[in-house]
Amino acid sequence: MKLTEVEILHTSERGTIKLMTDENGDEYVCKSGRFNADVLRVLTSVQSPYIVKIIDFSETEIVMEHLSGTPLSDIAVPPKQLPELICEICDGFSALHSVGIIHRDIKPSNIMLCDDGHIKIIDFDAARIKKTHADKDTSFIGTDGFAPPEQYGFTQTDERSDIYALGVTIKLLLRENYEKASLRAVAEKCMRFNPEQRYPSATKVKAAIIARRYRAAPISCAVVVIAGTLLALTVAMNQSKAVPAVSIATQASETTTTQSEASSTTSENAISEPIETTAETTTPEPATTATVSDTTEQTTTAELVSETTEQATTETTLAATATDNSTEAVTDQALPAISFLPDGFPALPAGITKIDDSEHVKYITWEKLDKETAESLINSITEWFGDDVKITDLTPQTGRSVQWRCDNADKYSGIITLAWVDTEKFSNFPQMKLSFAEFEQ
Repeated sequence: MKLTEVEILHTSERGTIKLMTDENGDEYVCKSGRFNADVLRVLTSVQSPYIVKIIDFSETEIVMEHLSGTPLSDIAVPPKQLPELICEICDGFSALHSVGIIHRDIKPSNIMLCDDGHIKIIDFDAARIKKTHADKDTSFIGTDGFAPPEQYGFTQTDERSDIYALGVTIKLLLRENYEKASLRAVAEKCMRFNPEQRYPSATKVKAAIIARRYRAAPISCAVVVIAGTLLALTVAMNQSKAVPAVSIATQASETTTTQSEASSTTSENAISEPIETTAETTTPEPATTATVSDTTEQTTTAELVSETTEQATTETTLAATATDNSTEAVTDQALPAISFLPDGFPALPAGITKIDDSEHVKYITWEKLDKETAESLINSITEWFGDDVKITDLTPQTGRSVQWRCDNADKYSGIITLAWVDTEKFSNFPQMKLSFAEFEQ
């Protein structure tokens, strides 16, 4: 295929991106640099509407389809549209991961929102093919703040590494809505320090998003049914009471008329006007009383329907946000008992901002903690364990991380990991997290 250069779109130390056209006038993008030919060879076989299409490649040049759109980093995505876009990213991940490709540089600037309203994942410069028996990646390539801890040399990156970066991406795209968004819990599970505690696949992330989007539907249907039933009962009650009200009014009118006629017969010289006036005044009273009583009951029942509906709606809202608030931050001033701390464990420093003691996740987080305090806690834990423990220093470039492995019922049977991060270099990661994972007995 013969291509003609139209213009240079971007130039950096990594290479040049050019807009090209072929003989038919179709547009393409040509990117120069250094690329992993093995990754690109596999990538050309991926058939997904959410992955940029590779036309041709070499170790120094890639020819791709030209996309008309805007990176997610340059726009404010409406909150209602975001779940759909994240699901499309998950579908793109599934296509990549199914052939063993790990992107390793997922972030808003590498996701294009095309003019047709759908996304495409771009920029595979950092991508690699997952190796079955590798302990860790041979080199670090990625973006600070989006790359997971294991990408700094802890272990080999896999599908869960892209899921971590997706969690950070969701957090950034939600902007100021993050704290109250239903996607917050999904993002936080994606960003868990231990890969074993994240979603195991992009399919699971998509399922969680769909579940959160529609989980209130059954409760909402129940609210409608209850409200409809109460309204039907109200109408039936009002109709059953309408007949006695009319009957009472009619009887009262006939009684008053009879009394008027009797009075007229007894006193022929009496004036009929007062009698007529009395009849007009007396006759409506029973009917009016019945109507007021009936209307009051109807209003009361309507209020009951409104209150019941409002209460059910409130319960729906609470149910929809219960999971999001399950990891609500707590301050050290109102710190609950931490049940998963082993007996005799060293005292923890003040400033705890979050405790997660759910079924599968147990960790403690500090948002502000100096390096000296973190080092002191590391030393205290090491001293507490003594010789009966295997210690692994997993320190990345951005902080300090230590892992203790112990299989001693008197101390702790499992893995304890402490990660302290310099937030000036890695701002999207909690400053210190102490996680606990017990061995299955």
